[in-house]
Amino acid sequence: MPEFFLRKEDKLLKRRQFLLLSKSGERKHNKFFIINYKKSDKTRLGITVTKRVGNAVFRNKIKRLIREYFRLNKKNIKRFDFVLIIKNNINIVNTNDFFFYINDIFKKADLCIE
Repeated sequence: MPEFFLRKEDKLLKRRQFLLLSKSGERKHNKFFIINYKKSDKTRLGITVTKRVGNAVFRNKIKRLIREYFRLNKKNIKRFDFVLIIKNNINIVNTNDFFFYINDIFKKADLCIE
C-alpha cells in the first residue's frame, strides 16, 4: 500500500541540518528553485520559503506541492539530503509547470535514478 504522507524520517527538521547542507553541500539552481544537496544514507527533504515569496496561503501551497512531488517520486530519487529553496520570482499558477521546474532542478543536480 502506498504511503499517503511523509514520515518524520523523510524530512530535515533541525536548523543544524539545514546549515550543514548550505555549508558543505553542492548547489544548483534554475529559474524558480535553488537546491542544496549532499550524499546521505537516506533520502530526506527540507523546504525553505521566505516571507518575500508571498502570503502564508501561497507559501503553504508551494510547500504542499513540493511535498507531494517528493512523496510521488521518492523511489526515483537517489539517497541524498536536500533542501529546496524557493526564489522570490515564483509566480507559477499551473501545477504542471511547477512540477516541470522541480523535475528540472532534480535533473540538473543529477538526483534522479531514471
